[in-house]
Amino acid sequence: MANDITKLGSGLGFIYITHADGTSLYSNIKNNPSGRDAVLFDAINRVPLAGEKLAQGSVLINVGAGTVTNVTVDAVGIMGGVAATGATPALIATDLANKINTAVSAPDYTAEAINDTVYIYAATGTGSAPNGFVVTSSVTAPTTTTDTDMQGGSPATGVYDTLFGHRYFIDETGVEGTITGTEITNFLIKRGEESSAIVQSVTIVGGTITVARQSKNMIVYVDTEAAAATDNLDTINITDFQDGDTITFRGQNAGRVVTFRDRSISATGNIFTASALSFATGDETKQITTTLVVKGGTITGWREVTRNTGLPTVAVQYTSGIAIAVQGRENLTLVNTGTVDNDIGKTGQAYWIAISGPTALIGNVIYQPDPTPTDAYLDGMEVIYDYRSLAVTGGFTVTLGDILLTDEQATTGNVTVWGKFMTGTWYYFLLGKTNGLNILDKVTAAALYELLLGNPAADGLILSSTAAGVRSWIPNAQQEVLYNITANNGTTAIITEEILKTYTLPGGTVLLDDDILYVRGVYQTAATANGKTMTIYFGATSVATITGAFNAQTIIVEGEINRIDINNQSASFKITEYDTATGAWVSENGFYTLPAENLAADVDIKFAATNGVASLGDILSRQASVKIFGKRN
Repeated sequence: MANDITKLGSGLGFIYITHADGTSLYSNIKNNPSGRDAVLFDAINRVPLAGEKLAQGSVLINVGAGTVTNVTVDAVGIMGGVAATGATPALIATDLANKINTAVSAPDYTAEAINDTVYIYAATGTGSAPNGFVVTSSVTAPTTTTDTDMQGGSPATGVYDTLFGHRYFIDETGVEGTITGTEITNFLIKRGEESSAIVQSVTIVGGTITVARQSKNMIVYVDTEAAAATDNLDTINITDFQDGDTITFRGQNAGRVVTFRDRSISATGNIFTASALSFATGDETKQITTTLVVKGGTITGWREVTRNTGLPTVAVQYTSGIAIAVQGRENLTLVNTGTVDNDIGKTGQAYWIAISGPTALIGNVIYQPDPTPTDAYLDGMEVIYDYRSLAVTGGFTVTLGDILLTDEQATTGNVTVWGKFMTGTWYYFLLGKTNGLNILDKVTAAALYELLLGNPAADGLILSSTAAGVRSWIPNAQQEVLYNITANNGTTAIITEEILKTYTLPGGTVLLDDDILYVRGVYQTAATANGKTMTIYFGATSVATITGAFNAQTIIVEGEINRIDINNQSASFKITEYDTATGAWVSENGFYTLPAENLAADVDIKFAATNGVASLGDILSRQASVKIFGKRN
């Protein structure tokens, strides 16, 4: 992203200041520190207007008592078919201005009469385009006129003012009096928050667009390649852009849809959308704002800040693949037989269905989300069956989702079934209300909950306490392998530290004081004399590290992290070196540190390595493991 602005004030060549046309020399200054200061001062005084300046022409009425029969701008009539009349020049001017304002032309113009002169203004948004348009008036005697062509128009969105602005060029090999080198105007002109946004239009070429940086904040309209109906955008150039620059993108044409694809989809691009969700353009109500994040490696790129998919309706959110918390509700009377399919598509994230009524069943009853909904279900959607019916079952059953109610539940109500849609499947949970149920049904409900719990012993769970009272099932921390990976992860050809493996210790895993984590990492080095460093981190603390020119050696880093309390730990590690060439253990090193991680929150345990020379695969992480040894209550 380097650019020629870095050469400003280098002491070489010249800085050229031109008028707005970029070819008429205003001044050339030596490219030294004093020249740099002079150019910066000039740029501050040449900021563009905060708003658009409309191009203006005029018709001066010299003599009254006649008529003005027609006025054209760029050969387009702008006053309609009725002549402007008046006994004096001022009266004719007033009548002419009224007729221009009443008439509709393409392009359209407005007018204002001041004394004997009619001033004609171009339409908003035309900027400098009408400059030079010829103004021509036709009259009948004795009236005469003097016409002035359109001039003075200036857009609100340019980097520099097209009327009185300056442009700047730099050439470290340039000579005095000749405009050469690279333009650096957009790096010098300061645009305040009150200035209009820079607007550009670009077209995709091979999945990529090239935007010319003209301001920190820009609006860019994107069109498909070769005016195709659809196209994918994977890459946005970063040349000349700075960390934190922001671009808001809109579609150039509602009929030509551009899809912004996340790097996880494109594999090679530099666009990172929120939750990796693609964004499709449409009309101007749809836009996506991105900011440039400059970091090393593949994380440099344009990251989504926000998107607007149109009016905030549920349907629009669904089109964009977003489940939102707009709750639908139905009040239903329990049917006496059959299956009821509830179509809850496009109703939001949660859908509440209350079922009531003293119904006598004549067959089995099932309530379920429609298997073939109008709109596909999205991950995270929920349905809540609030069963309040006092059914007379007569030996028949009631099923909510896939939960078969007991006869007691079906006849007395007070049952809630909650369903959640994930990865193409509805999952259901019984939330029975025990008030109003007899003890037999409470036992049944308890049995159902035990079924949902599974097999605690097989799942490695133990009771949280040996004392009587309210207890819960928790992970058995006496001895448990939390993490064990044997995949080979090697360093790349860089000399900055790389994280080869990471285990995120869930908050609350290390429950008791004096619980111990055992951490072990096995590294293997290449047969080179390059310097190599291997480090293990517990959160922000380096608990063990070693550096040396390890040549074809195996390095074993292992140790214990002891919980002192929830916010303090002690760590003792040793590092053993094994020479694979000689088959001998070379040395051992010991480490003792006092990490201060909050064990109620997640803590990253990282296995890192750093090349001394940018050599691919100089260090391999062969194995990493984490075990926990819990203190018994």
